[in-house]
Amino acid sequence: MKIFCTYKKEYDKFLKEAVEYTIEMFGTQVNIEALEEIELMDIKEFGYDTDGKTYDNGKKILVTSRLYDMLPTLNISQLKSNNEFRLAINTLFHEMGHATDWLKMPRLYDTVMKAPKTREGISALFWLEYLAEKRSSEQKYISFDEYCNNFSKGNWRAYKANTNDLTEENFHWLCKHLAYFMGRTTDLKKRKRYIQVMVNPLLKEFVGETEKELLRLQEELPFDNVDKLRNLYEIINQYFIKFQKAYIPR
Repeated sequence: MKIFCTYKKEYDKFLKEAVEYTIEMFGTQVNIEALEEIELMDIKEFGYDTDGKTYDNGKKILVTSRLYDMLPTLNISQLKSNNEFRLAINTLFHEMGHATDWLKMPRLYDTVMKAPKTREGISALFWLEYLAEKRSSEQKYISFDEYCNNFSKGNWRAYKANTNDLTEENFHWLCKHLAYFMGRTTDLKKRKRYIQVMVNPLLKEFVGETEKELLRLQEELPFDNVDKLRNLYEIINQYFIKFQKAYIPR
């Protein structure tokens, strides 16, 4: 596997060590036999905050320098309790999880890549992000309490529908976070506590309906058939309409 960073020599060496460390920690949880390349790029090359993505049929992973730029040192032995380092390792593991799932569910991933704005693409993306986040969060390597608290306390007056608006008024942004929230709260007792403090009553309903469907879908694993995600899409679409009716400016 090619592991590299072309713009900073120190990061090139560190990335190789970080990938090795990730495999040592979590390698038994993933299958990266088809993974050909992991690259670290400067976050300044992007117009938005992002930590990583998997692409090219699961053969390549791209991570950005956002978290790496925050590290006080590039000595892993001194970083094992550092939160930004742990997030960077978790990102590598999360993306390796996508590479793993791409082997098992190529048709679902193909749908997301080729038709992301269709009902099939929307539901497949939600499901695949949920599965990858569930895998990584269940390792309990880092705490997501702050994230889940912030999500629960958001107003989420989400009446818009576009992929560029990264605000609480955008339903696409809400769905992205909801997939992560569900994956990060697989302890249902803990999830219930977050639901109880949710500011937005529509969000409470949305989480409850989504929870039931995700539990049902998990009983059907493994599958690589987008038709099985019809109910998930109907829930997403139903709540988009509800959010529009409740919050669209008059």
